[in-house]
Amino acid sequence: MPKQLSAAIITNVVKDYVNAEDTAHAIMLDGEWGCGKTYLWKRTIAPAIGEQRCLYISLYGLASFEDIDNALFRELTFLGSTDSGGTLSDMLNKSSAGIGDVRLGGIGSLVAYALQQWKKRTIKHSDKGLICFDDLERWSGPPHTVLSYINRFCEREGQKVLVIGNYKAFMSQVGDAVGTSGFRKTIRFKYKLQIPAEHVLEVAASSCSWFPPDASTYLSEILEAHKLRLTSFIKRFRIHNIRTVATTLHYFLVTQQANKALFRNAKLQAVAFLESLLATMVLLNTEEPDHGLRDILEDPDCDDHTPLLKGFASLQNALGKTEFEQLTRCAIYSQSRVGITSLVSRGTYIAEEFQTTLQQWEALDAYYSYLDETHFYSLDDAQAHDLTKKVTEGVLQRREVTDASLLLSLLDRLLQDIREKAISTDESELLESFRRLFEELVKNGDLEPGDTSVAVSIVNIPSQFAEAIQSLLDQHKSANRQLGARRFWDSLASQSEPEDVAALVALNREEPLFIAPTQVILSRVEALSNPSLAALLSALADRLDAKSAASAREAESEAASQVAAALMEKYGSLVGVREANLRRLSTLLATDGATR
Repeated sequence: MPKQLSAAIITNVVKDYVNAEDTAHAIMLDGEWGCGKTYLWKRTIAPAIGEQRCLYISLYGLASFEDIDNALFRELTFLGSTDSGGTLSDMLNKSSAGIGDVRLGGIGSLVAYALQQWKKRTIKHSDKGLICFDDLERWSGPPHTVLSYINRFCEREGQKVLVIGNYKAFMSQVGDAVGTSGFRKTIRFKYKLQIPAEHVLEVAASSCSWFPPDASTYLSEILEAHKLRLTSFIKRFRIHNIRTVATTLHYFLVTQQANKALFRNAKLQAVAFLESLLATMVLLNTEEPDHGLRDILEDPDCDDHTPLLKGFASLQNALGKTEFEQLTRCAIYSQSRVGITSLVSRGTYIAEEFQTTLQQWEALDAYYSYLDETHFYSLDDAQAHDLTKKVTEGVLQRREVTDASLLLSLLDRLLQDIREKAISTDESELLESFRRLFEELVKNGDLEPGDTSVAVSIVNIPSQFAEAIQSLLDQHKSANRQLGARRFWDSLASQSEPEDVAALVALNREEPLFIAPTQVILSRVEALSNPSLAALLSALADRLDAKSAASAREAESEAASQVAAALMEKYGSLVGVREANLRRLSTLLATDGATR
């Protein structure tokens, strides 16, 4: 059986379990927080079994047998109409035979009596109803208490029980108090749920049904028109938390409802906004970030994002360094960042704090409208001419676009339209104008770090021009790498614990670190304590053996040799443990350079 199962398979498994004759055990629907377990119960499993055959109890905050009895009794007495009319509560109040004895027996006897009546009157004397206990990991009492309660139902009374929760979280809390064997005695099988990427948005969108009809229609249109793009985004970054996506869609629609015309006219920008908002929410919800990381994510003016690499190590390990950086860039470098930070920090839409974002949308509206091929080819000639003129003048004369990926996408569309004779612009002149634009933006440091993986490879331009643009992008990348290396050493010097030094090196092992100025590196290394210096040596030695770091070490080889020489010149003849550590660092760097 696969490790993770689809909703359809799990639903069928639960139906088979309920209809089986003899089972003295419970089963479990397992999954991480927010993956859609409760949603699956309410929307699929309970309707498939039959609403009147199902009882639902949340264990959240419960801590004793009596707590569960009370919760069960409340659910039973107000379950709904019975065969003879009225609720079980009505029946308990009206019946006289035996009720007195039951009431004297306390809440446990009342629950047993109510369960008996539920089976007898609601499911036609069948014992094949299903009790669902949700939020297992949020149970507040001793773990053996809740398991023994469930076990009593299953073994003694033959009751069918589905437990919903996070198995890993529950077991991490109980430790040896129960153990795996104790758990398996009560809950024989567990089925791990993961909603497929292509259904994540659909499931999350169902939680937004309370919005006005026009909002639901707009969301459906956006999700359908850009299904491939958004599904690819979810797959790429392994986003399976339904609650995170649902909250993102909630923020998205709240903003859309306040700016209907803009969202209608700038759908590509709306999709980019949705992706950046989702990336931000994933970072915020992956693990509990400390206040420093939350401040970075919620501050539109923050320009030092290196702490994110240290704070989200588990996510980086799950995605890989490259994908994690792409996700972080999508959140941090969004053109809608000011508005997004307002949404996630306030929890609601505040018009005044969204003005900068809306102004940027309006300024770039023409460019995204032009990229919308369906929209462009529905225009008449005069409208198409005006839009093309606005785009070319805005890009080449007013320098309104500085995002590399957007510039390349616009160039690609312009060349396509020229070759299809949809517009009358000289191709050679256009190419040269774009080359000069890239050159100027790189020289002035104004080129924004957009996703240039779209870059030159997909743009149908002459190879000579492609090489020129690629060279400029490489220059830009080199400048960014040098800036990143400088920030690494600045961050390293601020680490007070050896383990933090090791973690920072590990997180940056695939980046060229020694291309920062030699004197900067020396001053930062000299600021480290002896334990931190030893941790740095150990981490760099591990990096030396890591195949994934080979490219980075190749790029920094010459610079690393210069650092090695400077260290040896300064500390080669000095005595002391610290000086010996610095010489060991010199030897490590020199050896690495000599092997190339």
